[in-house]
Amino acid sequence: MKKSMFLFLFLIPVLAVFGQEVPVEEGATLSTGKNATLGLEASTAFAWDIKNNSTGLDTKVGMDLVFPLFPKADRGLYPDNFDEPAVRIALRDASFTWWNTYSTKGGNYEQDSFNSWTARPLVLTFDSFSADLVWTNYFFRVASSTTAMQTDQIKLFSIFDEVMDVNDRWYYRRSSTRALWHTERYNIQQFPLLREKILRNYIDDDYRSSISGILALGAEFDFFSAAIKAASHKNGLDNNDNAWLFGLDAEFVPVENFLIALTGFYGFNFEKNTAADTTGRNPLNFGTSIEYRFNLSDRYILTPKLGFDYAMDTISNENAWELSGGFLLYTRGYNYLTSSPDTGLG
Repeated sequence: MKKSMFLFLFLIPVLAVFGQEVPVEEGATLSTGKNATLGLEASTAFAWDIKNNSTGLDTKVGMDLVFPLFPKADRGLYPDNFDEPAVRIALRDASFTWWNTYSTKGGNYEQDSFNSWTARPLVLTFDSFSADLVWTNYFFRVASSTTAMQTDQIKLFSIFDEVMDVNDRWYYRRSSTRALWHTERYNIQQFPLLREKILRNYIDDDYRSSISGILALGAEFDFFSAAIKAASHKNGLDNNDNAWLFGLDAEFVPVENFLIALTGFYGFNFEKNTAADTTGRNPLNFGTSIEYRFNLSDRYILTPKLGFDYAMDTISNENAWELSGGFLLYTRGYNYLTSSPDTGLG
């Protein structure tokens, strides 16, 4: 007897939000050429190979063109009020930049030697992204870069984090579109100096690449915000083991300039997925951090921080934790960090 298999598909409403771009006032102006920057660099290295007693010079010259087609601004859909349910699509501090490099090596520095047919990309940079359905102080979050299944509240930190983590940047991972001499430019000093001796981040459980989708439901107030979140390992058709993650994010501002942040999540059936990035583990994680801003002036801000991360595998009962603290001294305002993708050669 021939067996037949019938697949019944149920039409499930798709949870999505749509919005036509209505730029905020500061993001409505398009100014291009006036904001372009051109960086120049040149270096010659002398090397002596003691083993075979050979010597030589290595000269490199480069130019880096950073052409912001859309200067940084908050873009998206920002309704005036949420007395009635409304869609909010927020792209914070976003810009499109054409980033090209011109370089040559050796002894020929004529203009034709700098040019090549290797195209560089249009680069999108932004601080955060979110798409919500909002009513009064409550939101239903369809997508977000900040609501994530990740435990990484604390580590050895500084304002140079983006520079020290240069290996994680897009231009480093993609050799065809990387920045000019990417291994040298942004981390010449190899911060921290004891990077091979000190582990900067002991716990960073990140399940963002192990899920197919995530939703969140929460509330936002001036002194408090919280979100309950849920994510699945695969979509509804392929998630045969029903591997899910559930978590909670919360932030408290009991007094001005004092922030308490909490995050955590729990997973089940993830140990059954051999293709998952976290094979054989079911997480039970949480983290917390506190910080306070001492505003010495508009530019200078002293910020002590303290944090704790905990990660446990409920299958093996193995666990780990880290505790870290310190302070940051901002010299250009609270929102300014040294960010390697945003800087030219200078």
